[in-house]
Amino acid sequence: MEHTSTIAGLDIGQSFSKAWKATKENIWLLAGFTVVYYIAYFILAMIPFVGGLAGFFSFIFGASVFAAYHIYEKKGSLEFSDFFSWSPRFSRLFLGHLLAIGISLLFLIPLVIAFVAFIGFSAIGAAISNPEDIMSLFGPGFAVFLLLMLLLGVLFAVWLFAYPYLVQFTDMPLTEALRLSWKIGRNNIGQLILFLVLAIALTLLGAMLLLIGLAVTTPLIMGVQFYFLRSIFPEQQEPEQWDFMNQPSPME
Repeated sequence: MEHTSTIAGLDIGQSFSKAWKATKENIWLLAGFTVVYYIAYFILAMIPFVGGLAGFFSFIFGASVFAAYHIYEKKGSLEFSDFFSWSPRFSRLFLGHLLAIGISLLFLIPLVIAFVAFIGFSAIGAAISNPEDIMSLFGPGFAVFLLLMLLLGVLFAVWLFAYPYLVQFTDMPLTEALRLSWKIGRNNIGQLILFLVLAIALTLLGAMLLLIGLAVTTPLIMGVQFYFLRSIFPEQQEPEQWDFMNQPSPME
């Protein structure tokens, strides 16, 4: 089989168009589910010891919205119960989320060490003991730390963009899903940058509408991600037929 492209079948603009159509046709279900989830999350977050667990299980929201778009594409309609069609794969989603957190910590620990090295123990201690000295943290070291945080954020966006989809809709090993997600991200870096810009713009727009708009823009953002990735992974094809699999990246 010829491999002709490393780019997804849809670009971000086309993915937004499909996501917007699906979101409009299911606006009350998607917005209602989002509102219910956030209310439940904030209530649990206020309970001691339970708040941390609520954050840890946040992957459930993403899996539910992905499942909703997936079911809608398959049967052309959506019911509230469809949000939970992922439940038989809970253990896989849970382990996949746990692996992503573990790898994130491996990156964050050196970053914290770098922060301490750049800022210095004395400045951090002074800021903690005397909040009025908080400005002592801001300087060249803090600027370097922010730059490292930005680079790390971009790295994770590229690496993990396709990972939740792969964990939910394929049976490949989790480590293979991570490797494949990285390849997808780096081969579609331009589209991912457009997605990040679009996601930030929609989030700001939702927040400006007294936060109520987030009930629409949050699932819409996830819908764009879903349709973009769905165009890479045609359901009727086997994994070895995906056209980007054997493509070298521009860096190879």
